[in-house]
Amino acid sequence: MEMKLDTAPDYAGCEGEMDDRSFFEAVNDAIAVHDIRSFQFIAINQRFTEMFGYTLEEMQKGGVGILAAGDRNFREEEVLQRLRGAVTGQSQIYEAEVCRKTGKRVWMEVSLKRGKIWGQDCLLALIRDVTDRKRAEVELRESEQKFRTLFESSHDALLMIDENGIFDCNRKALELYGLSSKEDLIGRNPGEFSPAWQPDGHHSIEWATEQIQGALKDGPRFYEWIHCRPEGTVIITEVLLNRLEIGGKKVIQALIWDIGERKRAEEKIRRYQERLRTLALDLSLVQERERRRIAIDLHDHIGQNLAFSKMKLGALRESVRCTSLLEPLEEIYALVVQTIEDTRSLVFELSPPVLYELGLEAGLEWLAERVQDEYGISVECEHDRLAKPLDEEIRIVLFQIVRELLMNVAKHAQAGKVKVTVSRERNQIRLSVEDNGIGFNPSSVGGARGEKTGFGLFSIRERMNYLGGELRIDSAARSGTRVLLRVPLNRKRKRRIKELPHEH
Repeated sequence: MEMKLDTAPDYAGCEGEMDDRSFFEAVNDAIAVHDIRSFQFIAINQRFTEMFGYTLEEMQKGGVGILAAGDRNFREEEVLQRLRGAVTGQSQIYEAEVCRKTGKRVWMEVSLKRGKIWGQDCLLALIRDVTDRKRAEVELRESEQKFRTLFESSHDALLMIDENGIFDCNRKALELYGLSSKEDLIGRNPGEFSPAWQPDGHHSIEWATEQIQGALKDGPRFYEWIHCRPEGTVIITEVLLNRLEIGGKKVIQALIWDIGERKRAEEKIRRYQERLRTLALDLSLVQERERRRIAIDLHDHIGQNLAFSKMKLGALRESVRCTSLLEPLEEIYALVVQTIEDTRSLVFELSPPVLYELGLEAGLEWLAERVQDEYGISVECEHDRLAKPLDEEIRIVLFQIVRELLMNVAKHAQAGKVKVTVSRERNQIRLSVEDNGIGFNPSSVGGARGEKTGFGLFSIRERMNYLGGELRIDSAARSGTRVLLRVPLNRKRKRRIKELPHEH
């Protein structure tokens, strides 16, 4: 009959006789039997000898102190006091570090109780080896100490959260929140340290609870969060929620970074970018006005002078009868005529008067004809004939953009046909340029149409952004390209460019 004790023993059953020696030996724990008066060893089982290496005779000769093996902290009187307490009926369970006969130190758990064995009133000591457990406890304490050291010395704010709220935090978290002690945080919802509502419209406490519950269920969560210190200082942070298991219980570790400096730097960069966009567009408009001025000068002065010269040469040619002078005059006359044509072309290239005199649609029709004649591409221009009262700035920018897009098509798209569409949708101008070329990947820099095209599209985005417009590019390899622009008729404010909803 074998008896296995996996927990601290209860000796109520020892009141009766235990006269079966095999039962005594079969117990998995070491057993020592003491005399209730002298406390001398009466018997030990084989497991005792295996555990400590001593025989009954050696234990009787050396007594309990033999297990101390020179331990200066050993106090025999303390052991005797426990034995006396057990004799008087007081259960004694304690742990002690002892030394085997080999010199190896082990931890034992001793349970003492008075009882009878083989008909004799005695004191029973049931002993089990708990060295592995003690070692695990030491390792756990060391691990916890390392974790605590890392936790407290972290440069990031750390919170430990369970279903009852915050239950631990490090020094950096107190600094972030502007608090002096952990008691100000313990048991509270992180959302309590924020404005009632976050900028995105979420209620702080409800949102924080939702994120914690989501992280407990599904894993890590990462988001931006607004905190508020007691004195009213607002802090912009990033929060990473990680799920951990401590003592079999799932908890959340929240890492919090103050990103206020980064946000301020981003805002500063954004303002600089906005200024650069403004300067770039202003430069483009100044260049366009300068081209316009040069075109007017060419038309009003050089063009007129050339026309007057043509008239004079024509009259002179009619009056000359000498064959030797007539031929040179014919050549000069032809050169003047060609120069007049070149000047007119240059005037239109620099700044087409039709754009200023007749509007955007007329300017785009002229541009379509020029591209078709020069590059041999069929260019169709379509508009809805509705009034489009665009100010000069928007009219110039849209014309420039369409010209750049058509040049990209002519040089890179390998297209045979292009369609330019202009229409009015309420208070917006909708303009699209669609070709049947090789297409490209809009997300790649340069794409199938080269690096210059990529920069050109970037430039177009920036100008549309400045105008408060919207831009979308639909393209794929071998499927052609459509660039869609939308611009408000009256630009009241600048805003970031946004993507248009998909159109079927």
